[in-house]
Amino acid sequence: MVEYDAHFVVIGRIEIEVTLRPNDGGGWAFRDLGLSEVHPQGEEQWCWNHKIVNVLDRFPKRVRGEAKELLHALPYAETRQKCEALRDRFINRYQGPYAKACEILLSDWDRMVTFYAFSKGHWIHIRTTNVVESPFQVSRLM
Repeated sequence: MVEYDAHFVVIGRIEIEVTLRPNDGGGWAFRDLGLSEVHPQGEEQWCWNHKIVNVLDRFPKRVRGEAKELLHALPYAETRQKCEALRDRFINRYQGPYAKACEILLSDWDRMVTFYAFSKGHWIHIRTTNVVESPFQVSRLM
Protein backbone atom coordinates (compact mmCIF):
# COMPACT_ATOMS: atom_id res chain seq x y z
CA MET A 1 0.00 0.00 0.00
CA VAL A 2 1.39 3.37 -1.05
CA GLU A 3 1.24 6.15 1.51
CA TYR A 4 -0.42 9.36 0.35
CA ASP A 5 -0.57 12.78 1.89
CA ALA A 6 -3.49 15.08 1.08
CA HIS A 7 -3.36 18.84 1.54
CA PHE A 8 -5.89 21.56 0.91
CA VAL A 9 -4.60 24.64 -0.85
CA VAL A 10 -6.60 27.84 -1.22
CA ILE A 11 -5.99 29.86 -4.38
CA GLY A 12 -8.19 32.93 -4.51
CA ARG A 13 -11.64 31.60 -3.68
CA ILE A 14 -10.98 28.05 -4.86
CA GLU A 15 -10.02 25.29 -2.45
CA ILE A 16 -8.16 22.43 -4.14
CA GLU A 17 -7.26 19.08 -2.65
CA VAL A 18 -3.75 18.08 -3.67
CA THR A 19 -2.71 14.47 -3.26
CA LEU A 20 0.99 13.70 -3.03
CA ARG A 21 2.86 10.43 -3.19
CA PRO A 22 6.42 9.72 -2.05
CA ASN A 23 8.88 9.57 -4.94
CA ASP A 24 12.10 7.57 -5.26
CA GLY A 25 14.25 10.54 -4.25
CA GLY A 26 12.77 10.76 -0.78
CA GLY A 27 10.55 13.75 -1.61
CA TRP A 28 6.93 14.01 -2.61
CA ALA A 29 5.72 13.86 -6.22
CA PHE A 30 2.57 14.87 -8.04
CA ARG A 31 3.31 12.64 -11.02
CA ASP A 32 2.63 8.95 -11.38
CA LEU A 33 0.04 9.06 -8.66
CA GLY A 34 -2.19 6.06 -8.30
CA LEU A 35 -5.08 8.49 -8.03
CA SER A 36 -7.63 5.84 -8.90
CA GLU A 37 -6.67 4.25 -5.58
CA VAL A 38 -7.18 7.49 -3.66
CA HIS A 39 -10.12 8.93 -5.63
CA PRO A 40 -11.82 5.99 -7.38
CA GLN A 41 -14.85 8.11 -8.31
CA GLY A 42 -12.68 10.69 -10.10
CA GLU A 43 -12.36 11.02 -13.86
CA GLU A 44 -9.09 11.42 -15.72
CA GLN A 45 -8.20 14.09 -18.26
CA TRP A 46 -5.21 13.14 -20.34
CA CYS A 47 -2.86 15.67 -21.85
CA TRP A 48 -3.73 16.95 -25.31
CA ASN A 49 -0.16 18.07 -25.98
CA HIS A 50 1.20 14.57 -25.50
CA LYS A 51 -1.60 13.01 -27.54
CA ILE A 52 -1.00 15.40 -30.46
CA VAL A 53 2.76 14.72 -30.43
CA ASN A 54 2.14 10.95 -30.37
CA VAL A 55 -0.26 11.18 -33.32
CA LEU A 56 2.05 13.45 -35.34
CA ASP A 57 4.94 11.02 -34.82
CA ARG A 58 3.10 8.62 -37.12
CA PHE A 59 3.15 11.08 -40.05
CA PRO A 60 6.01 11.81 -42.44
CA LYS A 61 7.34 15.35 -42.03
CA ARG A 62 5.91 16.50 -45.37
CA VAL A 63 2.33 15.87 -44.15
CA ARG A 64 2.64 16.93 -40.51
CA GLY A 65 1.76 20.59 -41.07
CA GLU A 66 -1.75 19.89 -42.35
CA ALA A 67 -2.37 17.16 -39.77
CA LYS A 68 -1.05 19.39 -36.97
CA GLU A 69 -3.48 22.16 -37.91
CA LEU A 70 -6.46 19.80 -37.66
CA LEU A 71 -5.23 18.22 -34.42
CA HIS A 72 -4.61 21.54 -32.70
CA ALA A 73 -8.21 22.58 -33.34
CA LEU A 74 -9.60 19.59 -31.40
CA PRO A 75 -9.08 20.66 -27.76
CA TYR A 76 -10.22 24.22 -28.56
CA ALA A 77 -13.59 23.29 -30.04
CA GLU A 78 -16.53 25.08 -28.41
CA THR A 79 -18.34 21.85 -27.45
CA ARG A 80 -17.61 18.16 -27.18
CA GLN A 81 -19.86 17.55 -30.19
CA LYS A 82 -17.83 20.00 -32.30
CA CYS A 83 -14.63 18.38 -31.07
CA GLU A 84 -15.91 14.96 -32.12
CA ALA A 85 -16.96 16.34 -35.51
CA LEU A 86 -13.40 17.65 -36.01
CA ARG A 87 -12.05 14.27 -34.88
CA ASP A 88 -14.25 12.49 -37.43
CA ARG A 89 -13.05 14.86 -40.14
CA PHE A 90 -9.44 14.04 -39.22
CA ILE A 91 -10.18 10.29 -39.23
CA ASN A 92 -11.95 10.47 -42.62
CA ARG A 93 -9.01 12.38 -44.09
CA TYR A 94 -6.18 10.18 -42.77
CA GLN A 95 -7.66 6.73 -42.01
CA GLY A 96 -6.37 5.09 -45.18
CA PRO A 97 -2.74 6.17 -45.44
CA TYR A 98 -2.11 6.81 -41.72
CA ALA A 99 -4.30 4.29 -39.89
CA LYS A 100 -1.89 4.01 -36.94
CA ALA A 101 -2.09 7.77 -36.30
CA CYS A 102 -5.88 7.56 -36.32
CA GLU A 103 -5.80 4.59 -33.96
CA ILE A 104 -3.66 6.57 -31.50
CA LEU A 105 -6.01 9.55 -31.68
CA LEU A 106 -9.03 7.35 -30.97
CA SER A 107 -7.41 5.43 -28.12
CA ASP A 108 -8.60 6.63 -24.72
CA TRP A 109 -10.84 9.23 -26.36
CA ASP A 110 -13.10 9.59 -23.31
CA ARG A 111 -10.07 10.54 -21.21
CA MET A 112 -9.17 13.24 -23.73
CA VAL A 113 -12.55 15.01 -23.60
CA THR A 114 -13.29 14.85 -19.86
CA PHE A 115 -12.75 18.60 -19.54
CA TYR A 116 -15.95 19.29 -21.50
CA ALA A 117 -17.93 18.09 -18.46
CA PHE A 118 -16.71 21.14 -16.50
CA SER A 119 -17.58 24.79 -16.90
CA LYS A 120 -15.74 26.50 -19.74
CA GLY A 121 -13.74 28.73 -17.38
CA HIS A 122 -11.85 25.66 -16.10
CA TRP A 123 -11.00 24.13 -19.47
CA ILE A 124 -7.69 25.93 -19.91
CA HIS A 125 -6.41 24.50 -16.62
CA ILE A 126 -7.76 20.99 -17.11
CA ARG A 127 -6.48 20.29 -20.63
CA THR A 128 -2.93 21.56 -20.02
CA THR A 129 0.12 19.35 -19.95
CA ASN A 130 0.42 19.26 -16.17
CA VAL A 131 -3.00 19.62 -14.61
CA VAL A 132 -1.65 19.57 -11.06
CA GLU A 133 0.85 22.35 -11.67
CA SER A 134 -1.46 24.62 -13.69
CA PRO A 135 -3.30 26.21 -10.71
CA PHE A 136 0.02 26.86 -8.97
CA GLN A 137 1.67 28.94 -11.72
CA VAL A 138 0.64 32.18 -10.01
CA SER A 139 2.10 31.12 -6.66
CA ARG A 140 5.41 30.14 -8.31
CA LEU A 141 5.88 33.69 -9.58
CA MET A 142 5.66 35.14 -6.08
